Amino acid sequence: MELGSSRPILIPSVMLLASVVAGCKPDNGPPAVLGNIGNLTVSAAYSPPGITAAGQQCPLNTSGVVSFTVAPQALTSSDGLTTQQGKTKPLSDLSSVVWKDIENGSPSYGCSASVDFLNLASGTWKVTVAGAGPRTDCTVTITKQGETKLKVWSGNCLVGDLP
Repeated sequence: MELGSSRPILIPSVMLLASVVAGCKPDNGPPAVLGNIGNLTVSAAYSPPGITAAGQQCPLNTSGVVSFTVAPQALTSSDGLTTQQGKTKPLSDLSSVVWKDIENGSPSYGCSASVDFLNLASGTWKVTVAGAGPRTDCTVTITKQGETKLKVWSGNCLVGDLP
């Protein structure tokens, strides 16, 4: 057997690996366009009594762990993730600025946690946050190739780039 005769076997193996990584099945043509998905960053914060500056020790609220859940409500795409997803994350150990007053710029300090949900199908999702202040339900719209940001603070749902 010549050394060159093994090449045809290696090339399809490499091509198969590239096809799987690219997100398509080897014999089904070009990869599907997964453009009807978006990402969601959820930040949860609360301001416990006694926290008056950045760098203070955060007291435990409930278990000290925040649970984040996203559940589909009215999806406009079947691309990406289409089922309920959940994550947990511990609250920060030290306080930081969690909010700045829009009118006067004065900061509010507190404890926070943040998670990302990637590749969600576009449409309406219900977001539930528990463990950082009161349990809070929010509704967000994930847009095609969008980056949605949600901040949950003191039971309020605030969407967008916030101070």
